[in-house]
Amino acid sequence: MKHILPLSFLLFLLALPLRLRAQYNLAGSAQAQPGEGCYLLTEDKTHQGGAVWSRQQLNLQKSMTWQFTVNFGTRVADGADGFAFVLQNKGPNVVAQTGEYFGFTGISPSLGIEFDTHINPTDPSFDHMAIQRDGNVNHLSPLNLAGPIRATRPDATLKDGRNHTVKIQWDATRKRLEVQIDCEKLAVNIDLVNEIFGGNPNVWWGVSASTGGATNNQSVCFPTHADTVGRRQLTACPKETVQLIAPESVDLSYSWVPRNLLSDPESRIPTTQLSQTQLFKVTYRNQCGELAQDSVLVTVKPLPKIQPEPDSLNCLTDKQSRLKVSSSESGLTYLWPHSGEQTAEVVVTQPGTFEARVTGVNGCTASQVFTVKDTCFAPASVFIPTIFTPNGDGINDFFEIRNANFLDIRLTILNRWGEVIFYTTDSRQLWDGTYKRKQCLPDRYVYILQFRDSRKPDDPFQLEKGTVLLTR
Repeated sequence: MKHILPLSFLLFLLALPLRLRAQYNLAGSAQAQPGEGCYLLTEDKTHQGGAVWSRQQLNLQKSMTWQFTVNFGTRVADGADGFAFVLQNKGPNVVAQTGEYFGFTGISPSLGIEFDTHINPTDPSFDHMAIQRDGNVNHLSPLNLAGPIRATRPDATLKDGRNHTVKIQWDATRKRLEVQIDCEKLAVNIDLVNEIFGGNPNVWWGVSASTGGATNNQSVCFPTHADTVGRRQLTACPKETVQLIAPESVDLSYSWVPRNLLSDPESRIPTTQLSQTQLFKVTYRNQCGELAQDSVLVTVKPLPKIQPEPDSLNCLTDKQSRLKVSSSESGLTYLWPHSGEQTAEVVVTQPGTFEARVTGVNGCTASQVFTVKDTCFAPASVFIPTIFTPNGDGINDFFEIRNANFLDIRLTILNRWGEVIFYTTDSRQLWDGTYKRKQCLPDRYVYILQFRDSRKPDDPFQLEKGTVLLTR
């Protein structure tokens, strides 16, 4: 099964069929917009304050990535005020404040990343970003942890009506927070858990925005085709066709590894069929012209466990044969394509090959094939004498393979020197104890017998070796 979604601009790897949707609480003036994952935080009105908070806490002892897009509106000269990405442990219903505070002033403890489009007394004279704590928006305060720096190119503005991509990465091992909006970057080394949140690693995250006397329509969109915190993984059944999708490369070049497991390791959208879990990595050139690498973990789910039939051959008895799939697992569903039956056991009345498809609770399907014949025969067997007396008295005068009806045979007799003195493939041809029309001396002779049921020509030959005593 293939799953493809059109993508416009993503900084992290997307892979399908996995599709996750975060759930959010809306605060203040925030309202949902048409389409999945988009929210208008402030209308083009004065004194608006809106926020979107995740309903589920995250553990900052784990590394994670957030990605979303923000639109600052189209008012350039008098547009305001901007957004803040906020980590806080006050809950998912914190009320967003209005004015120059981006909706997060007063939330303490907290970590805020501001994207500011309005010049206030302590601000630089350009659209900028900064990392701050505990609701602070004063860049001269010791609570200002990094920045402010430009959030755009010198000749650009955030208030251009375009969606701007924000990527925030938290490295829990290195204790480093990195922020990027479009191609502009800012970072700070900080122990979020201990320095900001007093040892408590569990936080809510969200995006807030505000207006004061200056206004703008300000909205945020979270990707619905992947987890917002960037857990780049998917699941698949064994040998299921899965399509990976890399971020768009500005030079249209991609390099995936391991190469041998992909349909085209230099494609943006290669496919793979796996038997076991595998991590894939892709190298590409991002929108800023930098070499970037991302990865996706494809976890292969197990097939349902089916117990093999003790005998794969089934026979029509009284013109019917019962076929049954056996498994110790619960919650399985069944399908017999030949009849459409959906039970573990079916009855067939014709010879042939019949498939049972068994689907587990994880959605993966295994098959079991049954062969039914109209007539079944017992395994071929023979009786080989250990002595015979070719003396012409009419009793035991021949070396005879008994029960040889319906047998294909290859019988070889050798003397003690290894010389072949008799060979036949005809079960009706018996050895009379002669070689080249002369009687053989009394002795022990080696026989090598290969045989199978002639009614079952696909069966392998069975082998018997031994000696027979010739006496007169």
